[in-house]
Amino acid sequence: MIKYEIKTGDSSLNRQARDKRDIFIKPKLKGMHCEKCKKDTIIEFVESDLTHVKPIIHSCCSDFDDRIKHKLWPNKN
Repeated sequence: MIKYEIKTGDSSLNRQARDKRDIFIKPKLKGMHCEKCKKDTIIEFVESDLTHVKPIIHSCCSDFDDRIKHKLWPNKN
């Protein structure tokens, strides 16, 4: 199961993180889970600078991490 953690400390950054999660990330990852590990994966939103947030993926294993990254950013190597 994929869980999301949003705790930037700033209300506008938290809102931005919720928007990224709900509009960009959740629809692409809907239904994904790791059948090998059966552990939770946490996607944590952190402040990347004073005005933006970025997701950090804490996957249960490297295979699932690769699957998530390929699903979110298919053109990135």
